Amino acid sequence: MNEELINKTKEKYNNFFGIEINEINLTVVNSREEIDKLKGFETKSRLVGWIGKHDNLFVLSEDKLESESNHKKEEYEKILKHEIAHLYIHKLTKCRVPVWLHEGLAMYLAGQVNPNITKEESMKALEFFNDNSKEVYLYAGAYVYFLIKEHGKDKIIDLLKKIPSEISKEDFQDIYSDAYNS
Repeated sequence: MNEELINKTKEKYNNFFGIEINEINLTVVNSREEIDKLKGFETKSRLVGWIGKHDNLFVLSEDKLESESNHKKEEYEKILKHEIAHLYIHKLTKCRVPVWLHEGLAMYLAGQVNPNITKEESMKALEFFNDNSKEVYLYAGAYVYFLIKEHGKDKIIDLLKKIPSEISKEDFQDIYSDAYNS
C-alpha cells in the first residue's frame, strides 16, 4: 500500500507544487524508543513522522501507530501524505518556513483540515511562526484552506518561493503582506 499511495501522492504534489520529486526515501520506524533515538531526544506522542538529513522521510509504522502514538490507525494515509507534503515544501523553499505555513499546507494537502474552524478562528494560525505546539495543527490547515480558496494555490506557491533561506518574523510579515495585499 505504501508504494502505491506514495506514487499517487507524488503525482498530485508534483502537479500542485510545479516541481518533481522522483524518489522518496522512506524509513519506517517501529517504536517510540526508536523515534527518540533517531531524533536524539524524548518526543511527544503526536510526533509520528519527520524529514531527516538528505530529505529522508521517517514515519512510524502503521501497525504501531495506535500503540506508540496518540494517532489512530485509520489516520495513517493522511499522515503519510502530510509528511510527503513537508518534503515538497522543503524542496521548494530550502528554508525555515513559518510553522503555521509548513504545517497548514501539509494539513491542507493531506486532507486533515478541521471543517469546524471558521475563517476568523483560523487566523490564530498566524501566531505560530516558530511555535510547533499542538494548537498550530488546529488552526493552520484551515487558514491555508481559506487562503487557497480565496486567492488560489499559485499565490501560496509564489509566497513560498519568495521566502529567503533565513527570515525573521517581521521580514516574513512584509513578504506575506505584499503577496496577499494585507
